[in-house]
Amino acid sequence: MPGGKVEVGETPLEALAREIKEELGVEISFDTSGAIEVGDGFSIDADRILRVYRCALADPTEVPIVNGSHDEIRWLNSEQWLNVEWLAVDQEAISFLLHSA
Repeated sequence: MPGGKVEVGETPLEALAREIKEELGVEISFDTSGAIEVGDGFSIDADRILRVYRCALADPTEVPIVNGSHDEIRWLNSEQWLNVEWLAVDQEAISFLLHSA
């Protein structure tokens, strides 16, 4: 999962869009008509929180690229989410998504 820190002067959504562009080479968009944050954040440790947001490819024809930030990229449907060896905090977020749909 792409991620990083919010830079000075950035909103969390701007940071997410920047990180996705840097790590996957694609632009994303947000549906601002409804809630886009999933849950209230998931604790990584005492100082860090994983925030999860709903977003989409700005251009559905764009294809994310492996550029050194990740070993591989693959699309998964929700039935496949648990077939990946996620970090514990990612597992918590995925479990939340599966049970809130």
